[in-house]
Amino acid sequence: MAHACELETSIYLAIAPELVQMDKAEKDISQPPSDYFYIDWFDGPGSMMEYWSTLSRTGTMGDPTLATADKGKVLLEAAVDELVMVVDEMKRRSIRPRVDHH
Repeated sequence: MAHACELETSIYLAIAPELVQMDKAEKDISQPPSDYFYIDWFDGPGSMMEYWSTLSRTGTMGDPTLATADKGKVLLEAAVDELVMVVDEMKRRSIRPRVDHH
């Protein structure tokens, strides 16, 4: 998943489908594979981002043609569930006194 990919386009289709121009959606996975140059979901001890125009023929990256509003709804529901879990944990955590180590 990357910029204007299946994930992002699906979410927009779920939120504001009138703003999505699916007739212009085009698969663009033209970046060269690499173990050290990452374009999405950064992972590893270090990474480097090349100029976007050298990685993408269209200015986007991924495959928005696979996007659907139903997928977007599922993704949004999962994001809400995750955020609720984070907030719930924050509510359970005690606020411990700070210590001045100086």
